[in-house]
Amino acid sequence: MRDIKFRAWDTTINNFWYNIQETSDSRMLWNCFHDDKIILQQFTGIKDRNGKEIYEGDLIKHGDDDGVYYEVFYHDDQGRFCLNRTHYQGSRCGCYIPEITSIVNEVIGNIYKNPELLKGDTNVE
Repeated sequence: MRDIKFRAWDTTINNFWYNIQETSDSRMLWNCFHDDKIILQQFTGIKDRNGKEIYEGDLIKHGDDDGVYYEVFYHDDQGRFCLNRTHYQGSRCGCYIPEITSIVNEVIGNIYKNPELLKGDTNVE
């Protein structure tokens, strides 16, 4: 069974709060679930090759693709975590995280601190 963990991106200070489910500060918990300036992200249950936990919103380097990064997101209709990459034509492709765990290399950032990595790879056909 995997750990259920959350981190929260606080847009007012541009920083993450980790393990918010363990806090005893009821005001902080209230803010995490009711403040539109706080964005919750769940732990996928998977770690990268360096042992770093992978959360929704993380950007990962996948396989041997140099300069191609994938965003981790939760697919509501499928009920599971997925990876997506933006192609140069604006279309998206992806795969489910359980299918790629053996080739996930490393977390290289996230969509909040590294938005420049979301621009896509212009070399993709």
